[in-house]
Amino acid sequence: MPSTRGTPSIDETQEVARILFQHFYRERFTTERDVQYEDLILPPNESISSFVCRTFDGYSNSLLASIGRDLRRIAEEVEKSCERETIRRRASEIDIFGTTHEEFRRLLNELFFNGISRERIVVLFFFCTDVALRAYDSYPLEYCFRFLSWSLSFILDTICDWVQRHGGWVSCSAFTFSLTQPSFLTQGVVLGTYIANLGYFALMVVVGISCVIYIKKNLWPSES
Repeated sequence: MPSTRGTPSIDETQEVARILFQHFYRERFTTERDVQYEDLILPPNESISSFVCRTFDGYSNSLLASIGRDLRRIAEEVEKSCERETIRRRASEIDIFGTTHEEFRRLLNELFFNGISRERIVVLFFFCTDVALRAYDSYPLEYCFRFLSWSLSFILDTICDWVQRHGGWVSCSAFTFSLTQPSFLTQGVVLGTYIANLGYFALMVVVGISCVIYIKKNLWPSES
């Protein structure tokens, strides 16, 4: 179990991540699809965790309970935000049969182009679970497990590396969260929507330059 003193090991950081993601997707599967909890265990060679937990408040470790409650509060904010539908839509666009592991990782990386935060991690959980739910509904079960496994791999490699370098899940200063702080959800930064914002900015730059050229030619004509 995670240590309560000092900097945690990478194994401890990854174990917390496994537990959090495992609980998140299992809770959604059981409530939204009435899937039995035991049916959501990945094959042995891809097992998410041997630590079984049914509710955040049920964790035997107080630190895990605190982290879990904190992420749940963020999940509730995400669920109520206008970006929730964007997450669902993007998940519905995934080619379940044709998407490769590398393509899926690149897509997940889009979430963190502007840095990693707890809010973005929760959005990652939502998106990955949305994709897995869609695979479960319409495709062989192996595709659901495939996307869950790919999601976990990204979390353990990319997210946990960053969390570890910042002192662990509890110590990381970037994980200080307040509902009064502006979140990236209200800034349109999720799942590649920043591309539209960048295009708008570029358009404004072009318009501005054109106005300067027009004014210079028509209001301040050069002497012949």
